[in-house]
Amino acid sequence: MPRVAAIGLDAAEWTLVERLLADGEMPHLERLRARSAVAQLQDPADYRTGLVWEHFLTGRGAASNMRWAAVEFDPLTYEVWQEGARPTTPFYVSDPPLPAVIFDVPYTTLGHEVDGAVVVGWGGHDPGHPRASLPAGLLDEIDARFGPHPAFANDYEPIWHRADAIDRLCDALIVGTTRRADAARWLLERNPHWELFVTVLSEPHSAGEHLWHGVDPHHPAAGTPTAALAGRRLREVYRAVDDALGRLLAGLPADASVVVFAMHGMGPNDADVASMVLLPELLMRLQTGRSLLRGPPAPHWDTSGRAPIVPVGGWSPYVSQFVHSGAPLATRLRGEARHQLRRLRPSRSPAPPPGGASGALGRRIEPETLLSPAEIGVPRSSVAWQIPMRYRRWWPKLEAFALPTFYDGRIRLNVRGRERDGLVDPADYTATCERLEGQLHACRDARTGGPLVERVDRLRSADPFASGGPDADLQVVWASTADALVHPTIGRIGPIPYRRTGGHSPNGFAFVSGPDIDTCDLGLRHAHDVTPTVLHLLGRPLPRTFDGCPLVGGGSTR
Repeated sequence: MPRVAAIGLDAAEWTLVERLLADGEMPHLERLRARSAVAQLQDPADYRTGLVWEHFLTGRGAASNMRWAAVEFDPLTYEVWQEGARPTTPFYVSDPPLPAVIFDVPYTTLGHEVDGAVVVGWGGHDPGHPRASLPAGLLDEIDARFGPHPAFANDYEPIWHRADAIDRLCDALIVGTTRRADAARWLLERNPHWELFVTVLSEPHSAGEHLWHGVDPHHPAAGTPTAALAGRRLREVYRAVDDALGRLLAGLPADASVVVFAMHGMGPNDADVASMVLLPELLMRLQTGRSLLRGPPAPHWDTSGRAPIVPVGGWSPYVSQFVHSGAPLATRLRGEARHQLRRLRPSRSPAPPPGGASGALGRRIEPETLLSPAEIGVPRSSVAWQIPMRYRRWWPKLEAFALPTFYDGRIRLNVRGRERDGLVDPADYTATCERLEGQLHACRDARTGGPLVERVDRLRSADPFASGGPDADLQVVWASTADALVHPTIGRIGPIPYRRTGGHSPNGFAFVSGPDIDTCDLGLRHAHDVTPTVLHLLGRPLPRTFDGCPLVGGGSTR
């Protein structure tokens, strides 16, 4: 009976891991590497969706899953929302059910049985699903035995500039790694017949987004007062992840095959400010000559070496106060009330169950949900906090507008016959794209004077009316970590404080070890190859719908 343990290190950046391995700071991972087939993984496009765990669970990328972002847009209502895990079929589903322990893998759903246990949302970053488990009650039992992950749901608030919050979050992440290893080993002991074990250590993701300026000397925030602390604490989190990995590996049977992997990595965040603030204001000014962004005040930014400005309080409330929708206050309040009612109307959720705990930064950690998988459906959450939503009133009046996003800039054209209030004639679609691209490429990074835009991808050029395509017509990939831009006709926009200093990179890796696996260098492979590898090591056939192929052993089981 083959046994496979697949352990994900969420957004663990290979270039940093490689440095820590060389410095002896991740000894357990280094010992694993010494007995493994090693691949560097690249995901040049799909990592930009933020849905890499959905890709892992399904064995398919964005195009195959027909999902290009977690934020959805309705062209008939101009409504926008964030969508979590969809009830797709994960790779481990079989008939009869596979003996498996699936612990804290983001975007897992509970609509499919395994012969063992499934837990989602114990401590994972962006789980995409309410805290839940099969069998029901198991997650609450884990919380009672080991405690919840103290950083769960507390790792979103931007804290890169706050030393006290950095310490509290990192302390919680380190405690969480220990609790995760304890809980995972307990689950394996409780289900001794398991054939597949999958878990994800989310701590590199949670820490990297806030602390990247501490390990990247070229980041504009590398000279800020928290940088040295951020670098030290980020390394501590990686070392704690290595310790947890060592404990997990020590608890596995000697004959188990092991896949330790990162689907993507971490690097400087070039998207938050540019995509969430600069882009919607740029499009507004170019099309209407009107400015909604009036601040934040930075009178000495040009003469102070362009030091990053720091938000007062939370990032979104701070920036939002400088973006004026142009509507009277009463109109804005009525519109927001209607928007919230529409957003909440589909929900069938009862009041949250009593209990829960307070996390490291004071946010409540909910207990296990009382809802069934059918009642949960596809989880939705509001994106009303995002700065592009401050421009939403104007979207029907614009030829193009910026959608809410967590990554690259996303521009939607207001096309006649597709959008409710479409303005762009379909015959002018290509010309409008070209004009927008020219305006974007004219922008410069106000900090460096270099290009602001690396490239603009046309996502719907084949057929703007095709159903199931990306919501965005244009995707803007930024060239730098800009906090302000300069355009030749509208002048400067910004500076805006950084939200997160870390963002995602395509740099992943995989170490594969086990019986009959030779130690070797597999070179550069695609991140989509991880799931076929796990299924191949289980001795199970590969679905033809998979986008990758096994890292070891060829594709003979397909």
